[in-house]
Amino acid sequence: MKTVLAMQLLSVLPVYAAVANWDISNVTADEILDEVERVSSTVDFEIYECEGQEYVPEEMLEEAKNEPNLLKAQVVLKLAENLPVGGDMGLTYKLTDDAHHVANRLIFSEHLEDETTLQQDVEALTGASTDEYFKCKKRLGGINPILFVLMLEGNSKVVTLAILAAAATGVMEITSAEFDRVMGAYLEQQERDNLVISLIKYNTGVNPLAPQVAHLKELIIK
Repeated sequence: MKTVLAMQLLSVLPVYAAVANWDISNVTADEILDEVERVSSTVDFEIYECEGQEYVPEEMLEEAKNEPNLLKAQVVLKLAENLPVGGDMGLTYKLTDDAHHVANRLIFSEHLEDETTLQQDVEALTGASTDEYFKCKKRLGGINPILFVLMLEGNSKVVTLAILAAAATGVMEITSAEFDRVMGAYLEQQERDNLVISLIKYNTGVNPLAPQVAHLKELIIK
């Protein structure tokens, strides 16, 4: 489980660091693993179902040995100090129904549709019951819900839903500076992860998601 969570965290590190207010230029492998340990040891339910003993995938370890100066490689090498080397991680772990339930309630996903605008999402969330949110948040033992969902999903897009949900339902106050820090990291990560967005930014000088983010800020920062 720690191998999976560590890789998930690394995949969304820019946004995770922005939410956690870390200095991303100085993040170490030990800090990544400490954060994984903190989350995995605090939640009061199982995050993953495992078909066998936890391990570090052999291919991942070989890649780490070839580029030991990379942060991801350093994390993998440290994991391998205490875990056996095995096969395909993807075939061994899957999220529990409980983890799915908690993640979905934390971002109010039952109120959101795939093909909607940010304004429609805000309207859908306005007045949504926060009972389930606070029940799930309590089960996290004080862990920041947005950080939890980021680590669980390994997808920076969920931070947009989390911010929408937190602001529209009134469960969290977000300052203009916090919004700029987190969503700025989100835009940067989308440019790195999405070739189409990267090409549009290269040709126009503007991230195509920037207008949506600016509109979102107008809607939720009062």
